[in-house]
Amino acid sequence: MTPSYILLSLLFVVGAVAHMTMFDPPPLRYKDNPYRVQAQDYTYSSPLGAGDTDFPCKGHHVDMGTPDGRSVMTYAAGGTYNIRLTGNSTHGGGSCQIALSHDKGGSFGVIKSYIGDCVRADPLSHQIFGFTIPDDTPIGDALLSWSWFNNVGNREMYMDCAVVTIERGHSKKRSPKGSLHPRATLPSIFVANIGKGCVTVPNKDVDFPSPGTDITYGAGVDPAPPEGDSCGVVDIVVGTDDGVATLNGTGNTTSTGTGTGTNNTTTTDTTTSTTLGTVDAAIDGNGATATPDATHDCAYWEERNYVCALGMRLSANLPSMWLLLGVMILWAFIP
Repeated sequence: MTPSYILLSLLFVVGAVAHMTMFDPPPLRYKDNPYRVQAQDYTYSSPLGAGDTDFPCKGHHVDMGTPDGRSVMTYAAGGTYNIRLTGNSTHGGGSCQIALSHDKGGSFGVIKSYIGDCVRADPLSHQIFGFTIPDDTPIGDALLSWSWFNNVGNREMYMDCAVVTIERGHSKKRSPKGSLHPRATLPSIFVANIGKGCVTVPNKDVDFPSPGTDITYGAGVDPAPPEGDSCGVVDIVVGTDDGVATLNGTGNTTSTGTGTGTNNTTTTDTTTSTTLGTVDAAIDGNGATATPDATHDCAYWEERNYVCALGMRLSANLPSMWLLLGVMILWAFIP
């Protein structure tokens, strides 16, 4: 038996027992991520290691803001979308959460919880799961995470993260008067089975302590709460008036930074300031003046509560005015 044959056989076996992985949207350092510069992570389908080595995002959240960490998908606030998973080692299903981070992985707010039937136990079933971006989600780049707690087998946590862009949707929902950012109160992502004192019950679909408001229960699910002293509930408020995300509740969290909260759990919203007229990350201009460009016209900035001066409006509309003038001249010479 040749070494090459042995290697191919081993690769076949590894592929045959691949755990579940999110592939759409493509996560950071995933083989099909179009912006991947560094070597792909060949352990993507493996569970997270103990401690903070792999959490969050298998440690790949540090790529955000680098060439590897460019956005791979754009979602509109208020819109409904899907993630897609691949793999065949489903471990009897389990429970999943989909969450967003606006501080480069410092904290994650849950936007969708599946209790039971996620992943689907039958490897031949489709592994497509929907979610909705809340109307008041801050716009700009964010980390979208998928996390999974298996039903059968070792107590494990899986987590993949992709960089996405949130843009303003069609909803007219605005931030409170005097606020520079929308407010969204979301439960913190559930963390267990990584040596922090919280574990899920074997052969049960975990019943998340704080699943949020958008929950789907699997058919015939028999869930069980997690066990341990550090399975507390933490709510995240993202996009407060002063740009700081605060945590309310009890229990442990892995968030870091500065701010206010309870039980010494704090985090900071690290959303950076924007250059008017060039960056699509501003949320509410609060009457500031914006300069239109080839990408963002006056209508775009006025929708975000910026002021577009008359001279700027005229210059931004010059191409349209010249087109209209040309049509009028042609019309005048048509017999």
